[in-house]
Amino acid sequence: MHRRFIEKKSILNNVDTIGLNIDSYTSNIYHDLLYIPSTTNKLIIFNTIDKSIREIQLPSNIARSTSQIWNDKLYMPANIGTRLEIFDLINETYRYITIPNATRNTSEIWNNKLYLPERGGQNLLIFDLVNEKVRTIPLGISLYRHQSKIWNDKLYMPANSGTRLEIFDLVNESYRYITIPNRSRDSSLIRNNKLYLPQHNGNVYEIFDLISETLRTIPVSTLSRNTCFEHNNKLYIPNSNTPTLEIFDFNTESIEIINLPNTTYRYNSLVHKNKAYINSSILEILS
Repeated sequence: MHRRFIEKKSILNNVDTIGLNIDSYTSNIYHDLLYIPSTTNKLIIFNTIDKSIREIQLPSNIARSTSQIWNDKLYMPANIGTRLEIFDLINETYRYITIPNATRNTSEIWNNKLYLPERGGQNLLIFDLVNEKVRTIPLGISLYRHQSKIWNDKLYMPANSGTRLEIFDLVNESYRYITIPNRSRDSSLIRNNKLYLPQHNGNVYEIFDLISETLRTIPVSTLSRNTCFEHNNKLYIPNSNTPTLEIFDFNTESIEIINLPNTTYRYNSLVHKNKAYINSSILEILS
């Protein structure tokens, strides 16, 4: 089956670019405010209504690659280190919990617990958000876990540059894996019982059926893909270090190519009120 590509040379009209003066790999929305933790000691707060920016100095000068919001608090585990930072979003106070030293690029929240798979390690850390107790579960193999998703009470962790799609049952805490091709994977999205895995620095989209546990691929151009998001029945994949934005139609499986005005790294994205926010050293707003 041949894929239909639609090439557009025009730049997307509705793109705003905001300078952040930081490097960032993660963001979260809370009450129309976009919280962007930096890789140093700054937390950027961008108001999505009036586009104003505030900058808060954090006590720790550490990199943060993932973050989550729970119960009016922003949780920021250190990318490399022993701190789980907790920023109260109401009174804007800061504290931290000491956790085992590891590298962490991804996190998920389920049933009042924060799950932190190790990148380049063998463990899954479970932080109870209610009693703030820490547990570590050995997964038995050292893998690069750059991202993860939860579906049907299971945590899916596809290896980056590896052959395992790990599946951790969150109810009974059992572990198994599916063997998949050795490819680089930096982003993922779940839709309609399928796990979509755009290849990072590669030329395929992987589609893993979560019910039948079968994998198929769609050929695409070789590009660098660090993030993706869904909107209006389409998968949007902003590329890093090129102006390319790929738009994959879930229904027709056609691909549209649009040029964004910036050539920049794009590490993180989310959608809020029909606008996409893509952040790295700048903030791009697509509408």
